[in-house]
Amino acid sequence: MMNKKYWIHNQLTGTQEEALTYADALVLQQNIKDQLPEHADNPELFVITVLVQNEDRTWTQSRADSYGNPQILSE
Repeated sequence: MMNKKYWIHNQLTGTQEEALTYADALVLQQNIKDQLPEHADNPELFVITVLVQNEDRTWTQSRADSYGNPQILSE
């Protein structure tokens, strides 16, 4: 099983908000959007980052896809 956690940058506080599940990350994302209604239509401000723990216990981060998995970008 892959260990994952999620971050969303909070534009108001300037910090990364952490969630342990993708469902929680979506709720957190909506809460942050609700605090910044004038920017709610800008998806780049509310990106969910997924962090995946590697075998050596380090973390690799990438943008989350719509299922909460690391997004694979096509070339």
